[in-house]
Amino acid sequence: MSRDDRLFFSMASFFLRRKPMMSARWSIGMIAVLFVALLWVGCDDNGGASTYTTGTGGQGGTVQTGKGVGEACTDNIECRPGLICDEATSSCQPGHSTEQGGDCILSAECEDGLYCEDGLCAPAGEGVEGDACVSDGDCASGFRCSLVGLTATCVPEGDVDLGGTCSESTDCFGGLACVDGLCAQLPPGYPPFGMPWEGVVCEEETGPAQAYFHVPRGDDTDRDFFRLPFPNDVRLVNGQLDLTGFPTPGDAIIGFDIVQRYLDAVTDTRDGWGMVSGVYFRFSDELDTETFAGNVKLIDLTTGQSLGLNWAYSVGSTKYICNYRVIINRSQGRVFEPGHTYAAYLLTGAKAHDASSIQRPSDLVALLGDTEPTVPALIPHWPTYEPLRTYLADNTVDPATILTASVFTIGHPRSLVEQIQSVIDVGSPPTATQWTLCDTGVTSPCPDATGPRACGAANADYYELHALVELPIFQQGTPPYVDPPDGGDLKVNGGVPEVDHTEQVCMALTVPKGTVPANGW
Repeated sequence: MSRDDRLFFSMASFFLRRKPMMSARWSIGMIAVLFVALLWVGCDDNGGASTYTTGTGGQGGTVQTGKGVGEACTDNIECRPGLICDEATSSCQPGHSTEQGGDCILSAECEDGLYCEDGLCAPAGEGVEGDACVSDGDCASGFRCSLVGLTATCVPEGDVDLGGTCSESTDCFGGLACVDGLCAQLPPGYPPFGMPWEGVVCEEETGPAQAYFHVPRGDDTDRDFFRLPFPNDVRLVNGQLDLTGFPTPGDAIIGFDIVQRYLDAVTDTRDGWGMVSGVYFRFSDELDTETFAGNVKLIDLTTGQSLGLNWAYSVGSTKYICNYRVIINRSQGRVFEPGHTYAAYLLTGAKAHDASSIQRPSDLVALLGDTEPTVPALIPHWPTYEPLRTYLADNTVDPATILTASVFTIGHPRSLVEQIQSVIDVGSPPTATQWTLCDTGVTSPCPDATGPRACGAANADYYELHALVELPIFQQGTPPYVDPPDGGDLKVNGGVPEVDHTEQVCMALTVPKGTVPANGW
């Protein structure tokens, strides 16, 4: 995964909502499956497109002829190999008759106890509905491995045949996956969740190198999301972020669009950009980074202070952002201040790889102009860039020397959390109950006190005590808040966090048995 795939994961710096809690019952295998699924939608994609098929069975690559599942028939010979003509329905149905090692398209074509793996019938597992799995091979005949929420479990296979329409892989018979809305066979080695997301479409441009700064019009002139530098207050409308057009993988891989959930969360709850955001600028061609010295700037427009920075340059594309980009960050260990407005920009001294000048984007030229633009899409954003115009004027910087720029305002992600301690301070102190002195055979009052958490045998050096303490919970909803309907937001009343309920939480305390030293323990 490239350095810039931080974009996917570090979006959480301002996407942080309240969903990170997860069940302690997750197994390492389940987490591994989820991680693979996330990589499937989040890593670099610099190679060719993946392929799949809706017309082959086995590993020989020959097209199977005959009718598919559900099509009318009078004799087995009319049906595709692996299917039989069912007398009860007079239609082609899976035969459950192909032996181990035989060619298959659907798992249901194989004998009981087998499933279709890479086009061949292979021994199935024993998992039934709800059992943990990593692949279809962990599940019994008639079941397949699927991500349910954020865990991988065996679920009943679907009944949609090869080439039939689907919305997710569980709609399809085992052996198939939902790819671009159709049940299809996957190449050997691909997971049962479907094909990897191909990512954003990047359009190459010829001609002189240019810096991108395109204010979205909502028409066919809009290309990839990051043709407008990001973050950018052009996307901050009436105190609410607008992330329309941000690339997402869709819900075909894991049953829901995990990136879209974060996008929805941030647009619902955030009033500005993140405190650790990097600033991304796209270009149409390669740059000469040797010309960057003195030409990359980061300014706190609220204070007028010039800030230390780090920059990085990347040529390759990822699934989220296209090639030729510069990323500007604050110096290591520094964060942006909540409520402050900043500007990041490059000067025209930065050149293309062939030493030629880089064309300035017309939208930015208009926003830095002395008079309001005439283009309707730019008029609402001219005031947004007034702080930068003022800074340039006050510091005698010619706007014509600004190659590309972004003005962005930091939100207040800590505002609610910072108030929680005050709410706790005015509440009643927590109380502990069911004190239990641990010893061999003594049962702890803690509901999850098993294994190393259980009461231990008596110790010659200290007493071990367990108890339950009642603590306030500020999140509302149903733990572990996996799906949006489960909630998970902080309960807020009049802008102030409020206790939603209390829970009994396990606590342990050890008390030394020795003589107390003169100065205490």
